[in-house]
Amino acid sequence: MPRAEKSVEITAPPRKIWPFIVEVDKIVQWETVTRFEFTGERIDELGTTFYIVDQAADELEKICCVVTECVQDEKFAFAYTQKNARDETMYNIESTEMGSRVKIIFSRSLTWTVIGKIVGVLYDAFGWSLKKPLEEAMEKRLANLKRLVEARF
Repeated sequence: MPRAEKSVEITAPPRKIWPFIVEVDKIVQWETVTRFEFTGERIDELGTTFYIVDQAADELEKICCVVTECVQDEKFAFAYTQKNARDETMYNIESTEMGSRVKIIFSRSLTWTVIGKIVGVLYDAFGWSLKKPLEEAMEKRLANLKRLVEARF
């Protein structure tokens, strides 16, 4: 099924980047969504539910997300289902000689049974028409993150 992956080098250690991945007041400074709503006090715990509120066409869309992986200073992932697809987003932070490499990985699987599998094969065979805009949005988010982190480090 469709998958997109982008990364950026940031001249800061993972511990300086991590708060921008999991702290609400920092997330909203670089992410491109309208707002986040949290159901608990912390986002960096497995199973935590939070909402992404974003502009979709002419209306605001509220998407329920669940944290699926969380390793401090290394990995944060969440998943959500909307319409007929399950989307997963993962942020990986890897230490490098010059600082860190931050990677965003997005994957989508269709929740339809047999029809979803057929459509998935067609997507894979003929390319995913939304992949390029998705990758461009990921690059913009990563550039925002890099600018903010490096300005503070």
